[in-house]
Amino acid sequence: MEILIVGDVHLGAGHSIGVESPGKLNSRLEDKIKLFTWILAKCKEYKVKRLIFTGDIFHDVKPDYKLVEIWLTYLVELENSGIDVHVVYGNHDIMRIGDQYYSALDLADIFNFKHVHMHKKISSVELDDVNLCFAPFRDKRSFKIDSNEKALEILDSKINELIIENKPNLLIGHLTIDGSLYLGDEITDQYNELRCPLSMFGKFEKVWMGHIHKPQEMSPTVSHVGSLDISDYSEIKHNKICVFYDTISKKEIKIEVPTR
Repeated sequence: MEILIVGDVHLGAGHSIGVESPGKLNSRLEDKIKLFTWILAKCKEYKVKRLIFTGDIFHDVKPDYKLVEIWLTYLVELENSGIDVHVVYGNHDIMRIGDQYYSALDLADIFNFKHVHMHKKISSVELDDVNLCFAPFRDKRSFKIDSNEKALEILDSKINELIIENKPNLLIGHLTIDGSLYLGDEITDQYNELRCPLSMFGKFEKVWMGHIHKPQEMSPTVSHVGSLDISDYSEIKHNKICVFYDTISKKEIKIEVPTR
């Protein structure tokens, strides 16, 4: 099976470095829309069966209605293409009330999509040749305890419960890998952030995380995909990528994203 992993989108970010024109969208938002078209073209070029977004579709937890319209319109286009789409919830996508998460991404449920799957909870999808696992954003507050160490233990347990023995297990999520280099604005709450040790992912064949904007390999099997586009001047030296992976041949290709 051929899959394409796309980093954090952050619709609404970077408008301060874009151009505003009367009656037109901000130029940086137009760039994002062009990248959506490019992603679909790459899916067709590489014969992708499953397209996976690592989270932070929106930059603000209460996105402007126009951004929501753009995203939902894109999902309809992806649905009509027949590609199975998986969307992991990032920290910028969710609002917490008590122990419940709410998100503008939930609006996708209205459409009853057949091919679009939203992952607000830690979950997995078992396929013929692989077990796809999804780890949306979690922090210490998610588990309602005072200890980061205990929260990591719970997170570790929940993620590894997804493992299917004697089958390749792939994990795509929105968590911070301990030791990764980040700019600072990715992590909105340093006190409650969980930094996952590499040992947490030892049973997975491959792990790709969003959340941290700079693409970086943390080990031969674990990496941060990075964000899809440049959101501010601190990212101008990033070579943005998305990742193609063939679950049969184990071939991985880092595809450079034409951001500007």
